[in-house]
Amino acid sequence: MFQPKKWWVGLIPLALVFVFAMFRTPTPVETDLAGKAAEEFKRSGLTWAKATLAGRDAMVEGVAPDPESQKLAGTTAMRAFGVRQVSDRTTVLPEARPYGASAVRAGTKITLTGSVPSDEARAAAVAAAKAALPNADVVDQRTLARGAPSGYAAGLGHGLAQLGRLTAGTASLSDSALSVSGTAGDFAGFDAVTAALKALPASISLGKAEIAPPVVSPFEFNAVRSAAGIALSGVIPSEAARAGIVAAARAAAAGGQVSDALRVAGGAAAGVDYAQAAAFALGQIARLNPASAKISGNALTVSGAAADVPTYEAVRGALGAANLPGGLTLAAQAVTGPTASPFTWSAQRVGNGLALGGFVPSEAVRGGILDAARTLFPGASIVDQMKLALGAPNGFANAATAALAQLAKLASGSAAISNTALSITGEVARSAADQVRSAISSALPPGFTGQANLTVLLPPPPPPPPAPPPAPAAPAVSNIIVPMLPPLVLSPIAQECQDRFKDMLSKEKIRFATGRADIQEESNALIKALADQAQKCAAARIEVQGHTDSDGAPEANKALSERRAAAVAQRLQDFGILRSRLVAVGMGQTRPIADNATPEGKAENRRIEFLVSE
Repeated sequence: MFQPKKWWVGLIPLALVFVFAMFRTPTPVETDLAGKAAEEFKRSGLTWAKATLAGRDAMVEGVAPDPESQKLAGTTAMRAFGVRQVSDRTTVLPEARPYGASAVRAGTKITLTGSVPSDEARAAAVAAAKAALPNADVVDQRTLARGAPSGYAAGLGHGLAQLGRLTAGTASLSDSALSVSGTAGDFAGFDAVTAALKALPASISLGKAEIAPPVVSPFEFNAVRSAAGIALSGVIPSEAARAGIVAAARAAAAGGQVSDALRVAGGAAAGVDYAQAAAFALGQIARLNPASAKISGNALTVSGAAADVPTYEAVRGALGAANLPGGLTLAAQAVTGPTASPFTWSAQRVGNGLALGGFVPSEAVRGGILDAARTLFPGASIVDQMKLALGAPNGFANAATAALAQLAKLASGSAAISNTALSITGEVARSAADQVRSAISSALPPGFTGQANLTVLLPPPPPPPPAPPPAPAAPAVSNIIVPMLPPLVLSPIAQECQDRFKDMLSKEKIRFATGRADIQEESNALIKALADQAQKCAAARIEVQGHTDSDGAPEANKALSERRAAAVAQRLQDFGILRSRLVAVGMGQTRPIADNATPEGKAENRRIEFLVSE
């Protein structure tokens, strides 16, 4: 029968025994035997076990790491001299399968969870966390459990070391498989973690590795083109984007080398297709050399040199589009092209023909000038020798059209523009002369100046009066004096041009490489000055004569003089003189002006002369 009230009588003695046991002082024998048992436990590596003595009877308590250690504890206590019998009150750690542990870093805090095989292993992991992140706040929430793999401490320690290189992340061990995930703070940390996960401790394998690259700001991509090829640097959002970008760089390099120093990083601008944006940027610098392109965030900057004006216009047009591809906006561009300095242009009217030369800044301007020429010179044969170049002054197209309008009023002549200076030379009827002069001074765009060198044509003579009736025959005269016609002379403008050429060439010579027709760089300024003078007598033809000394065979000297004359004529054409006005003649050694017997005389005979004709 269940009678709780009667139990109290039996419980009271038991309570007294318990209190007595708790507060009684161990005897010297018990203390001695407990010490001997502790020494045996220590020698056997059973530091977790503890013996309590009651007389000579030992009670062993503690949590064994495994069943084998649990069995060993009882027999070890019996080895202590003097122990009579052992009461085994030990327990064994629970077994964990799979055996796992994790370390999570958030800022400077590292939290350990999962299982740990011993207090020594616990201390080792905490020390490894402190070593990886010296100022870390380490929270260890692991519970003791048996079943740890042999590489538990090394594997978890290796994972903790990687957390120190990440801004946030997790290192976890499942049996012998180590997994690490997180975000690297910089490229050095990213590279170090990547390398470390390829060199794991013995008996540890790699589970998962999910290391995000560092976040970079500003997020910049760079491409630089030189004669050697294209160099890529900066960052891209993924390895998937790299293949397309490198392929676009190889196409842009046109056979040159492509160096790839790109790194994958976080921080890409939202809405930007970097593969498409980079391919577009590379497509532009493919037309320029040298050149560079930079994408910072979503802003594109391009700089470089175009070999010709059409390329310059094409790149500028692409960069000026309202909707750049890939989510780009234009930050800046510094694209240059071939520049003419001075910027010259000419038009020459001869008979029913019109020759246009010099430079125009674009095809659109060329078309406008040709349209104006066709309107102002109906039926004329128009020869277009204009070249494309940058550097035109503001208002150039209007100035050229105004020049053609005045040239159309001349019987013959030419118009020339050098930067912002317009000159018109030619023959004009008296009735139109004042109109041309007035237009030259008032009808030009702002910033332009004009000069007119006009020869006013005399009106035609009146018709002869009616012939008188025949006079009676006069007696024969034996000596009739017939007046001589005066020799042909140049017009004042042409004569002035001839005199000016002679004066300029008497003060300075056009110099060539010895025995060759290559014009020395120092003579460019003189030839440019001669070309400017030739523009002032645009209706005249110029014969460029080459002369040599008497050294060498006459045939060779003649050929050399012809090549040198042709080289000067070509250089004049480069400075805007129409080729139709130029004739190159080689005289060889046939017309010396000094004694070929002396070095000084030979130097005088090696020369270029200009001969003006109309």
